[in-house]
Amino acid sequence: MRRFTCLFTALMVTAAALPCAAAVSVSLPLEGYHRAGRYMPVRVIVQGEPAGELTLSADGAVTTTLQLNGAAADVIVPLLVVTDPLGPIAWSLPDGRKGTVETKLTALGDQDRLVGYSGGNAGAAAGLFAGKTIIPVALDLAEPLRAPYAAWETLDAAVLDRDPRSAALPAGGTAVVVRTAARPKANVLPFRPAGDAWVMSLDPLGPRDVIVPEAYDPTYGWHPGRLAAVRRQVVLIGVLFSVLAVAATLWRSRFAVGAVVGLCVVACGAIAYRSTRIAPVATARGTVVVRRGDVVQADRWDFYKSMAATTATYRPDPMARPVFASVQHFRRSGLHLTCRSDGQPMAFTFPLAREASMVFLARRVAALSGDRVDPTGRTSPLWPLVQDAYLGGGVRAAGERVEVPPASTSDQIEGWLDVVVDDESAR
Repeated sequence: MRRFTCLFTALMVTAAALPCAAAVSVSLPLEGYHRAGRYMPVRVIVQGEPAGELTLSADGAVTTTLQLNGAAADVIVPLLVVTDPLGPIAWSLPDGRKGTVETKLTALGDQDRLVGYSGGNAGAAAGLFAGKTIIPVALDLAEPLRAPYAAWETLDAAVLDRDPRSAALPAGGTAVVVRTAARPKANVLPFRPAGDAWVMSLDPLGPRDVIVPEAYDPTYGWHPGRLAAVRRQVVLIGVLFSVLAVAATLWRSRFAVGAVVGLCVVACGAIAYRSTRIAPVATARGTVVVRRGDVVQADRWDFYKSMAATTATYRPDPMARPVFASVQHFRRSGLHLTCRSDGQPMAFTFPLAREASMVFLARRVAALSGDRVDPTGRTSPLWPLVQDAYLGGGVRAAGERVEVPPASTSDQIEGWLDVVVDDESAR
């Protein structure tokens, strides 16, 4: 008996000393429900995997890579669905291992409303969607909406027992229903009573899809040149060369000619070196500000255009997404999303041919500010997009914001004047 006990103890100690077997688990928290044009959450659990990358891919979705840092992880990764039918969703690792998510994929129809619930029931959101079909899906009780919030965009509503303290979900069109006796503390958007619960919601104006041909209207007349910072540097090199060259010609020495020739070589080398370090991609940024009562919906548009074939990078805000001109544009775009080891989106990378464009939209909600608006302003390149995608149905143009926001005036980004519109139905 003592020998058996010693042997068992030795086996247990040996097993504890061995590294955990590598394992990967990929699942869908929303039971495979998805809607084209929105992110869906994918849960990835890894154990014992070395540092590297795990790639998620599916026909109809943007390929997404999760960076692994060698530690165990249980994270939510946003997968952007662009077209239907979707799938199947596959995962792969650099060593050749791969798998497929077995959960059945179900596309939501126009009459369907997907409601996630935790600590309550989906019926608390029924009043928000009169005449629609409510599809309930249970969320994790301990942590129902894990970051990043963009991943849960497929939900039309989330019924919770506590306030998530974020307006990011409503900015993307997901209503938040909180079942508490006391009114939850408002962040940016106010809570309003709805039966025995409180609702925070926003019906976003403007584009909701990721196929938006109008988003490319501003790029057709945009012919960017070199950035202002680059032009300044070239002028400074030229001025410095001119000063030194004049000084060399005044130098009464047999080395004067050689000095001038040397200056020419140095100046040409400096300009050539600077040119090799200049990215051919030009970026422009402008915001469409929708005033809606005491809050504003701020849609920041980022436009990329290249003067030569290259690869560009866009670092997204929490609720940012790419926008395509057509399904064909999406399929040939080569767009790729990279996420950090915690699932947070880190960068979109994409190839750009010469004179090709790529557009991104980042939507957020903020408190109404006292920015000055010029009601006669019509100079911003954003106006074709505003006219086609925002105006109408009680929404009218208010003009242009007088000042360009500081974030749009860097040397690396061409700042376009923001366009302000009023949602008169919100008054």
